[in-house]
Amino acid sequence: MAFVDEWRERYQQRLTDLMSRKLPPEELWAPEVNERRRLPHDALTFHEETFHVSRQHWIVLVQPVVGLLTGLVLLARPPGALGAIVAAMFGYVLYKRVPLRSGWRERLLVAVLGVVLVLVAPRLGGLGLLVFAALVAWPVFAVLDWLHEILVVTNKRVLLMHGILTVHRPSVKIRSIGFSNCISGPIGDFFHYGTIDLDTPSQRDKALSNIEYVPHAYQVWRLILQMHSEHFAELGDHPPERDRQPPSYDPGEEPEQE
Repeated sequence: MAFVDEWRERYQQRLTDLMSRKLPPEELWAPEVNERRRLPHDALTFHEETFHVSRQHWIVLVQPVVGLLTGLVLLARPPGALGAIVAAMFGYVLYKRVPLRSGWRERLLVAVLGVVLVLVAPRLGGLGLLVFAALVAWPVFAVLDWLHEILVVTNKRVLLMHGILTVHRPSVKIRSIGFSNCISGPIGDFFHYGTIDLDTPSQRDKALSNIEYVPHAYQVWRLILQMHSEHFAELGDHPPERDRQPPSYDPGEEPEQE
């Protein structure tokens, strides 16, 4: 157990260091940018506190490995029922690889085109080698993408950093979240991961509409709800029924019965 705890601590430290390299502003001369504001060197803003940092669940790396193996077998054109099973597995992996926010029709189209392309690859000559190279590069790209995608939850916003060469940092304010959902199936419950859906009035960046393979998604979702509640509590937001109660009314006390 001591080894596992030490490994988790080192993993979390490396993840935090990577976030710090991608998140804080670069060194700059303040008067050239803003004469009235000073930017912090170890945080996003002076008024934000980070409560959660994580990568996607490790199970997301199983998909490209299964895709590579089934794709290579499919290139050999196995006959009969075996070929149908392998094609179905490869198509399913492609379907799951496309982001959930793309819609089921687009995901299904990618899966069908991928299976057909691998099946006809041996007849394409030089183009078939490109299909083989793409299959081999798939797991490598997946690992690099996994290493560079970081979910951050602060007391002000939810931020998802992603991108290998070009880093994207879309964020959504906690107070603008109008609807949220936490989804996990039987496999997700067993391995402790899930999908968090966030809906905001603008929803300009779809990367934050469906955050997939979040480790301990239920706890992260509860944390977002807690940050949302605390934010409106700071603004003095409360149910209208509270205004109709006398000043000395305590909602935790039961009314006296005559």
